[in-house]
Amino acid sequence: MSNHYTKVSLEMMLPDKEAQQQALALAAQAERIRDSEEEIPEGCPFSNNSLEGWYFDIEPEGERSLWIYVEEQANIDAICEFVHHLLKTYDPDGQVSFEWSRDCDRPFVGAYGGGAAIITAHEIKSMSTWEWINTNSKQS
Repeated sequence: MSNHYTKVSLEMMLPDKEAQQQALALAAQAERIRDSEEEIPEGCPFSNNSLEGWYFDIEPEGERSLWIYVEEQANIDAICEFVHHLLKTYDPDGQVSFEWSRDCDRPFVGAYGGGAAIITAHEIKSMSTWEWINTNSKQS
């Protein structure tokens, strides 16, 4: 059996220490909801799908930024949704972009790849290398 990995590491600047602490508290709340059987509370900015995939680490970095990373199985959609919410809340004119990698401990066709995301307060754009290949390859 093969082990597959989707890895990501990004830093997101926030306006101040208070915003950093609020973002960390929101992430902790999302983890508690994910780990419980209770319904998503009203006003929670995340979807069921996002909360089910909430397996990424967040650490404060410096006085006002966050380090968001995953070493094994990243749910890119959950990370994008979290960053999108933070931009809407704290930096409506800001932008965050990041790349991810997909890897496997055994070589076989289709086991490797990655992608990139560009997120603003208004939209999330992402594309995997597989999507790029399919969009740009010649049709036979």
